[in-house]
Amino acid sequence: FKIKNTHKIILSVGRITKSKGVEDFCEVAKSFKDKKNIKFIFVGAYRSKDYYNYIKKKYKNYVIFPGEISDVTSFYKISDIFLFLSHRESFGNVLVESMYFKIPSIVWNITALSEVVINNYNGYCCPFSEIDFVKKKLNHLINNKKEYQRISQNAFNRKDKFTIENNVNKFINFLSKIRL
Repeated sequence: FKIKNTHKIILSVGRITKSKGVEDFCEVAKSFKDKKNIKFIFVGAYRSKDYYNYIKKKYKNYVIFPGEISDVTSFYKISDIFLFLSHRESFGNVLVESMYFKIPSIVWNITALSEVVINNYNGYCCPFSEIDFVKKKLNHLINNKKEYQRISQNAFNRKDKFTIENNVNKFINFLSKIRL
């Protein structure tokens, strides 16, 4: 993919579908086309080959599409920012995965995503569909090393809130309170 250590890597992981925000991600990437030190990568399988071909053709000059990868660890390891612009989610496991690698996230301010990403703490929650707001926050993280380090560390610290150990007991307690 011609990625160098000096590149800033902006990553997203998910299905190549409109609802997973692939077009929003690509539009952000397109606006950074003149910044040669930034690479955008969208990892994921597609549901519709026609839609995938359309997206790949339209945005191939701005985004790297490695396709479906069984182990995305290597992409997390090289990434600087996780840009997850999904339109709807039930949780967002990929956000927690990114936190294990100290990667700050930028997301839409929608249910589930805003429960994992605390605005201005471990990332930024942007008003839905406001691409210019996302670009502003992305620029801010890229250009402000101190802020990047703070949010990166907070992302890593927040990951423990979502471990199985922490959540199984909460779920069992919830179930024990249900009266049938």
